[in-house]
Amino acid sequence: MAGCGLTWPLAPHPVRVALALLSLVLVELQSSMAGQGAAPAVGALQDDDDDSDPSRQIIFTTVVQARRLEESEQSSLTQQVAAPTQIASSATMAVQIGDRTWHVPMHVPMEAFLYTSGPPEIVRYNFKLVRRLKKEDLVRRQAYLPGGRHSAADVLVLTPLGELRLPTSPALNVWQWEMACSGTSAHGKEPPNCQRACGGIGCCLEGCRHEKAAHHSCTVRVVVTASLDDVAHHRWHVAIKGHHVPPGTAALPPPLNHLSLGPTNLAR
Repeated sequence: MAGCGLTWPLAPHPVRVALALLSLVLVELQSSMAGQGAAPAVGALQDDDDDSDPSRQIIFTTVVQARRLEESEQSSLTQQVAAPTQIASSATMAVQIGDRTWHVPMHVPMEAFLYTSGPPEIVRYNFKLVRRLKKEDLVRRQAYLPGGRHSAADVLVLTPLGELRLPTSPALNVWQWEMACSGTSAHGKEPPNCQRACGGIGCCLEGCRHEKAAHHSCTVRVVVTASLDDVAHHRWHVAIKGHHVPPGTAALPPPLNHLSLGPTNLAR
């Protein structure tokens, strides 16, 4: 897509279009009733005591239902991702150490932080791994899942060499994951309104030639690191870089059922 620029968040919602059409119907209905002396103002429809006309009641009920539908369909950062009990019970174990940085215990708490209990900038969006750094001579990764399959609940342990280096180089970074927001919704649905690298909101600016470039759809990165000291304390360091939308723009993340890593992926 191209040409939507900064106006994408203001694009008409389908339910708003329906409400506009219903307003036109109301105007037509009032016009037809004018000759019978029964043409109340549109704004007075709800307060009118005359309930004798069933057509007016049907239209009013439809308007109310449409408004409720609009409110329920809006995806917002306040919606919570459900999780299995084991993961939900670990939701409060992360410790915020900076504006957008946390210490998160390894194992299940890390999985809970990334997928259910962490900041909405992480849990309400889809991410892809874009960079990984590891010093396997100093740390060893132990899989949490049966069969040695890796997940966010894996833990790191120091190797004998790592234990020797710990006293002299505790801040040495020995593991790093960098994940980029994909700026997409699962199942090919309408994407979130992430700001693209070209400046477009939800889609590229007119004339952009990088629409299909890797990691062009959003500038947000989640960087997960571990130093020797972090590994000794069984924790990850998590930082968020960038913003999904510019200041003053309401974030519209993917709906909960359009997340690539939803609750069903967390069940054990």
